[in-house]
Amino acid sequence: MGEAVAPGATDGAIDIAPEWRAWVTENVLRGVSKNEIVERLTNEGIDLEAAREIHRRVTSSPELIGAARVTKRARRLELILRLHREVAAQADEPNTIPRLADVDPSLFYDHYYAANRPVVLEGYATQWPAMRWTFAEFAQRFGDVEVQLTVRRGEDANYNLPANTHGVTVPLREVIERIETEPRSNDFYMIAHGRNSDIPELHRIFDDVILDDGILDPKKLRGSTALWLGPAGTLTPLHHDTSNILFVQLVGRKRFRLASPFEVDLAENAHAMYALDEEGNHRIRGAFGDSVLEKEVILEPGDALFIPVGWWHHVEALDPSISIAFNNFPPANDFDWYRPGSVT
Repeated sequence: MGEAVAPGATDGAIDIAPEWRAWVTENVLRGVSKNEIVERLTNEGIDLEAAREIHRRVTSSPELIGAARVTKRARRLELILRLHREVAAQADEPNTIPRLADVDPSLFYDHYYAANRPVVLEGYATQWPAMRWTFAEFAQRFGDVEVQLTVRRGEDANYNLPANTHGVTVPLREVIERIETEPRSNDFYMIAHGRNSDIPELHRIFDDVILDDGILDPKKLRGSTALWLGPAGTLTPLHHDTSNILFVQLVGRKRFRLASPFEVDLAENAHAMYALDEEGNHRIRGAFGDSVLEKEVILEPGDALFIPVGWWHHVEALDPSISIAFNNFPPANDFDWYRPGSVT
């Protein structure tokens, strides 16, 4: 049985019938029984016969009959979601993410990519020349390159929303010098929104990656990456993406907390692709809630995390770090239509 949701108290006057009609409609569609609805109406001061008449008019209206067809489908989908969530919680280690030391493309695509399941590819990048990167080397090689840096993140509770991102253009050397003087901060960060990996002068960083294992498509590399560079303490609030991502950690460590798209409550107050709390602010710490099945992993240098499209994730840098995110998988990887937080 659904749970009745009532509007505010009234004086019981019948001229408020439109408000109560809307309330009854909502609760009928929620599956609340006639007796419970009528009882709630009478408890609010509405005459018993008037309460029954409101219920009769609502349930016999063509509008509700049409809406009920749609709602029935939605309730079926809710049962499917509940089934997935309850079965997932029965795993031996429901809060962990599988780890693979050897990557077989067929296994990866059949069991993780197509199944929409996260997985850690241990040591994925250990043979890359990029594993030799240091901040000092980056400053020497690319110090004069002008990059986009988000700043003043502490001034805005929703600092990661595109409309609120405070970006400045600075030489990469200045970013690295600031990391050296402020090794722990969430006030500045080179993020995906800055499109720094598309800067021609930085294309040489991809000479230091190896994409020959069948997981990623090197022909799709340009325009399909994001460079993340910043101090320890940077926080990327809880959000989902509209493409599958392989997040490769190269310098430092990052902690990821993930939740399945089946955790639909996270979309309740979402804006764009970011989960927001009831006050409309980013979910930054303690963000998931007790009812959400959360998975957590710490990425070490050389590890890669496959983040399936739609999965909610929150990221914290444990050390000053450099990371590259890739979405150049061979299959089609554009799911821009997936925006549950925008449903009205």
